[in-house]
Parts: sequence; C-alpha cells; structure tokens
Amino acid sequence: MNYRNAAIGLFVLCVCVVPANANSAGLLGNYYDGTTWSGSPILTRVDATIDWPPWPSPDWPKEDEISVRWEGYLCLNSADTIRFGLQSDDGSSLLINGIERTSADWFGSYRVGEIQWSAPIALSAGCHPLTLEYFEIGGGQGIQLYWEPAGQTPEIIPSSALSTSAGPGVIPEPATMLAVTLALGGLATYVRKRRMA
Repeated sequence: MNYRNAAIGLFVLCVCVVPANANSAGLLGNYYDGTTWSGSPILTRVDATIDWPPWPSPDWPKEDEISVRWEGYLCLNSADTIRFGLQSDDGSSLLINGIERTSADWFGSYRVGEIQWSAPIALSAGCHPLTLEYFEIGGGQGIQLYWEPAGQTPEIIPSSALSTSAGPGVIPEPATMLAVTLALGGLATYVRKRRMA
C-alpha cells in the first residue's frame, strides 16, 4: 500500500467517526391542523421547554383546531424519583418509557390553575423516551410540563433535562462501520509493510 492509499484511509476514518448530528436540547414538536395528530405536520420545530401558560396565545401556526406531538428524551445524570405534572387547555397526555403517566383535560375536567400530577416514578440514570400529546379545540389555549424531583420544588422541566436524541450524536449506520473497518484495515496493512521494508 502506498502513501496515497493510506491517506485516503485516514480521511475516510476521520469523516466516519465524527457524529453526523448533535442532539438538541428540548423536544421535537410536530404541529398538526386539526385535533387528531393526522396528516402531514404544518410545522416541525424543536421547543426548548413546554411552557405556554393557559390563555395567552402561544406562538403557534394557529390558535384553535390544532394538535401537537412532542417527542424526545428525558435525560437524568443520576437515578431519581420524580413526579410529573401537566396543565393544559384543552387536553394533554404524557408518556415516559411508553407508559402514560398523567393527563390533563383529557375528558373535559380542566380547572383553572390546577396541575395534574403523576404518582412518583423511579427512573434510572440515562435517557428515557418521552412523548407529550396536546390538542386545542377552541377558546383559551396553552400547555405546561412540570416535574418535581425528590426533595425539590416543582418547576417547568428545563431544557437541560430534555433532548431530541438519546446520546451525543448519531450512531453510525452499518455502511459507515464497514468504511471505518476498511480504513483501519488499510492503515494496519500499510504500517505492517513499512515495518517489513
């Protein structure tokens, strides 16, 4: 193997091991026309926090007849036991690790200033899948997502605890891993031949 092939191998290796995308703090929101999360989203964006107090008009593409599904991860540095709370107008439902934890106004029971809390949930350190669904029919609108870690005061879940992905970057696809393997193989062959020369 000559210097040119070795340089190509090193270049391929460097390109492949750099993450293609970094994760973003917050949740990925898909906004739909209508209240059933159907069809193509009319808006997709990352929302750092879920904090639109009921009644002031949120900065959304429309005020009524709209639904939103936020997806991402709740990431914890250490294990904790946490309560989660929702306040919304109209309805909302929170799933963590694929299980519904709490809902607000899902059956028309919303009351002014009242947060609907989950039971305490024991969560391990790491990132847990989170899905939040919301719909607004008419009138006032808004949604807020809270948490209460053990021994702490309830607050809006901060963006530092929310992520659009479970890790620091994209896991390489199989083809990318093959390219890395070939690059390493080529480099090893080059070094071995240089030593034998």
